[in-house]
Amino acid sequence: MAENHDIAKITYEQFEQFLAGQKYQRWHVADNSYFETTHQPLTSAELMDAIDLNQPDIKWIYICSDNDDLNEMVSRVNWDEIPEINATELNNYRLQVYAGRDFLYFNGSFEEASSGIYNTLVPVELGEEW
Repeated sequence: MAENHDIAKITYEQFEQFLAGQKYQRWHVADNSYFETTHQPLTSAELMDAIDLNQPDIKWIYICSDNDDLNEMVSRVNWDEIPEINATELNNYRLQVYAGRDFLYFNGSFEEASSGIYNTLVPVELGEEW
């Protein structure tokens, strides 16, 4: 198992591959205004389209391993040495405390990620509304 860092980066394609391999294929995204204007929950394709639309030159999606103190965490990270992970390794970053579900903190913007701003990605069961 790869070492888990506070913050990692994954390519857009690997993030998309991760979503495609999940049990649930609908997602609720909280904490970022560009997802608030979209209906929720989103399919995996709609989520990737929303990321692409708002970050058209995206190369990396940043993943945060915890939210205890984001300001403190981002201040200690060497942003030039953020490890790259793949879709399989992303499973190590899932947290299990949001409404009894696994979830992820992510952001496609380096500027927002390095400022401690992350979105919460929560899987939604078929037929369930948020």
